[in-house]
Amino acid sequence: MPMGETDTLISKNHKIAIIASLSILAIIYWILFDFLRQIEFDTSSFIGASRLMFHLEGGYNFQSRLSKPLVLILPGLVEYLSGIHPKHIFLAQNLVCYYALGFIVYKTIYLITQNTRQALLAVLAYFMCQPFAVYSLFYLVDTVGWFFGFYTIYLTLKYFPQPIIDAKKVTVISCIAGIGMLTKESAIVGILFMILYLLFNFYPLKTKIKYLFLASLFFLIPFLVSNMLTQKYYGVSVFQRVIEQQTSQGLVFYNKGNFQQLFRIVDVYWVLFAVGLWQVFKSFRLKNSGNTLGILLLTALIALLLMPLYPFIVDRILFMVAPILIVFIAIGSSLFEKFAYPAIIIGGIINISMTYLIYRYNTSGILLKGLVLYLLILTAFFIVKKFREKKLIITPSNPPMAGR
Repeated sequence: MPMGETDTLISKNHKIAIIASLSILAIIYWILFDFLRQIEFDTSSFIGASRLMFHLEGGYNFQSRLSKPLVLILPGLVEYLSGIHPKHIFLAQNLVCYYALGFIVYKTIYLITQNTRQALLAVLAYFMCQPFAVYSLFYLVDTVGWFFGFYTIYLTLKYFPQPIIDAKKVTVISCIAGIGMLTKESAIVGILFMILYLLFNFYPLKTKIKYLFLASLFFLIPFLVSNMLTQKYYGVSVFQRVIEQQTSQGLVFYNKGNFQQLFRIVDVYWVLFAVGLWQVFKSFRLKNSGNTLGILLLTALIALLLMPLYPFIVDRILFMVAPILIVFIAIGSSLFEKFAYPAIIIGGIINISMTYLIYRYNTSGILLKGLVLYLLILTAFFIVKKFREKKLIITPSNPPMAGR
């Protein structure tokens, strides 16, 4: 089946596995990181912004939160109508996107690899990365932004591999990406991938220019209109926020001090990412998806290079490139065949354990120890796999009968 020709049908067993795994992880994350949830610095500013939008007591705008109006409307409206605290609605929004992401990750990876096993492995890996484990169930809006970024990538892969694209689909998907920017800036990875996909695929030049124009226009319309309204009525916009931060922070780029934040996007899964990248370049066994994989890598590279313009280099913002990394992590885990699921799950356990120890007890040096431990475990898996393969070659399944 050509990529994007039809939607992905998820088997009943995999649906159950996704829902069960996500539910178990949600309980674990809620318990482990509740101490952080209660003291998280940004929570109060989102609550204050949602109240200010509806002129409720305790409303204020800090760090230009009103430039993300879409995620503020429901919490503020519910408190206005019922008195329910906004934090509960922020959490509810995250929960909806939390479970929706599980299925979007699965469908996206399947569209690329045409492999249901790798799709399920990708779901587990994505949900067991450090930023997702910590922030997905906070009283914040990160999960909503991650959802819109991933969803735009999924829609692009679903509808755009065709020789002829319906212009209506370009406008609708671009508009969804623009709306996503009204939830969290990290959603921008979706439109970046979409533009690069249109740019580097083999459409006629005239058609390509038309699609790129439509994509840019309908992405900017909701984004610019919203920022014009918040600037007019509240005196804030995302552009003002960026200028203020550039003025106060100056030039920010990757250095020895903040490079660890880059590592923390997927922690020990970087090993599987490297393995997956090596497999793709070595075998070209995904030749039908080769162009897509190249565009994904270019998207991640451009996003990471432009990220300091914001100008913050922190793991929860950098996590917006996780949809790209997860593809190669899933491919890399398949090298271990029967040990693929243990490789992903054990890596996730190491990620989560290191994160808890760092935040709870300020443990130092544990990232390197965790990485070394994971390398040793993967090496053991690989040796056992090779030993089994060698044993199967030496001992055929149907040995010849002994001579008479």
